[in-house]
Amino acid sequence: MARVGKYVITGELGRGDGSIVYGALDPVIGRQVAVKTVPRSDPAQVARLQRQAQAAGVLHHTHIAAIYEYGEQEAEAWIAMEMVQGRTLREHLAGGYRAAVDPLAPLVVEVLEALDHAHATRVYHGDLRAENVLVTAGGHAKLIGFRGEGDERADLRAVVSLLNETLAQPLAAEHASARTMLNALRPHKSGIKEKLGALRRAVQAPAASTPRPAVKPSVLFVDEEERVLNALSALFQDAYDVEAVASSVTALKRMRQRRFHVICASEDLLREAKSIAPNAVRLLLTAHAEAVVGDADAFRVIAKPWQQAELKATLAVAADAAIAVEARQR
Repeated sequence: MARVGKYVITGELGRGDGSIVYGALDPVIGRQVAVKTVPRSDPAQVARLQRQAQAAGVLHHTHIAAIYEYGEQEAEAWIAMEMVQGRTLREHLAGGYRAAVDPLAPLVVEVLEALDHAHATRVYHGDLRAENVLVTAGGHAKLIGFRGEGDERADLRAVVSLLNETLAQPLAAEHASARTMLNALRPHKSGIKEKLGALRRAVQAPAASTPRPAVKPSVLFVDEEERVLNALSALFQDAYDVEAVASSVTALKRMRQRRFHVICASEDLLREAKSIAPNAVRLLLTAHAEAVVGDADAFRVIAKPWQQAELKATLAVAADAAIAVEARQR
């Protein structure tokens, strides 16, 4: 069985610029990942891959594909990345997609929010284009291909060019940040309704091909501590269809009554959920940071207290995985 580092290769996903991207499995925790390799005989490629790992590796954001690990072996250097099920924005644009302006398409909001997060961390993309925006099965954006090069102004020029393609109308090129650009496109926040009116008048007829509309995934949180449930509900109620219960009996009853994309609970409850809701993605919620997943077969471990950005990213990955499974079953 072919391996790159500890990862078991399951198939080739694509090639480009001397690199190969594989689908792979982390045999320790059972997580599907993408592994990008470049030949160690090409120092420029290795240096570029290292910069990509260093740039994206420090970012924890729902709409930025996570980098898990960098490594080298005899013939190649590699990075293990979050596996994102979907197509590039370039493919959607080629099929005729144009993003809505009123209300502003979530895809545009997500790209700008991800870029704003990166810049706040002093990380610059360096290669922002439609090929480096993935659209998940749930209709959400994931930025990939960080080079960690250039500066904020270069990224802002690139995102203006990207939005000119995506919105199919001209935008003002001068913005101080991704956040001010987003506010200018969302007049209910900035108060500049005239800008939206001008953009709206320039919008073309709806395209024949568009990404699937965003799905609001259903999530069940189960914990005996009310403060934990209140915190989780407050954090995720806008983005997800959330149910939060303290009783395992109630949780099992709800699993039988409706479909949950993600279930976040203790190992004992997840063990029962495995048979009741086999297609749900299971997240182990525990106070023990060193917890190891047992026969509950959890996707990932969430340790209390959690890091908010990391928790958001974990839940987003879990929800996208569940929606992708659901789509394949239709």
